[in-house]
Amino acid sequence: AAAGPGSSYFVLVTPMVMVGAGLGLAIPALTRAVTSTVPPADIGTASGAFSTTRQLGGAFGVAVLGAAFAATGSYDAPGDFSHGFVTASAVAAGLALAGTVAGTILPGRGKPSSPVAPPAAGRGSSAGRAAGVSRPASSSAHAR
Repeated sequence: AAAGPGSSYFVLVTPMVMVGAGLGLAIPALTRAVTSTVPPADIGTASGAFSTTRQLGGAFGVAVLGAAFAATGSYDAPGDFSHGFVTASAVAAGLALAGTVAGTILPGRGKPSSPVAPPAAGRGSSAGRAAGVSRPASSSAHAR
């Protein structure tokens, strides 16, 4: 294990940067995956449910890793701390692997229904403005 009582902080910089970069790349992709599988009317609900699940996962993750550390390590001596740290890191890696396997095995959901089409009539409709659709004014409107 890279972490030990005599380990320098710099030994852990590369793994920490890799985890941070991985999360930075994964979270937006996961959010997109969640919100792209629901109809447009349900995107807010899907986003809120995903955010809540992510928060709960973080809270339970801290609790599980804290329990793993407490079961095998302590703050009494550097060696005890390192042993608990290595155990908690192994549990975190196991949970990440289990999540990867579950995400790979579980069947995907179908594509969402086609995107909402802009209104067909009326250049001044409120639905068109709300959807960000702008229509050029016709030349006949200016001729009047």
